[in-house]
Amino acid sequence: MSQDVLALAERYLTLWNEPDDLRRRVLAEEVFTADGEYTDPNTAARGAEAITAYINTERKKFGDLVFTIGQLISAHHGVALFTWELGPAGAGAPVATGYDTVFVDGGRLRQVYGFFA
Repeated sequence: MSQDVLALAERYLTLWNEPDDLRRRVLAEEVFTADGEYTDPNTAARGAEAITAYINTERKKFGDLVFTIGQLISAHHGVALFTWELGPAGAGAPVATGYDTVFVDGGRLRQVYGFFA
């Protein structure tokens, strides 16, 4: 299961890194369940439209910075905890780091809880 969750986490970060707003919406519908939820200290969003709207707003603040997977800490019973970094593509120190706890349902994200380190 760990490899499946890791692959889903990578697809989820691809959603955050996608530069095109319309493509990002399609990815959100593929990655999240129909009633999927995303929560971090700044927002609580439900459904692909709301999640995409939040990511669109945040994405504009990041410029050329990209998210990368840090470490899959643990995964079991459809729940996973992993770290992420936000920084320059390919090199350089991250400007932000954090943890996400995700709940998986049928190979898609049902809930994501994001924490900033």
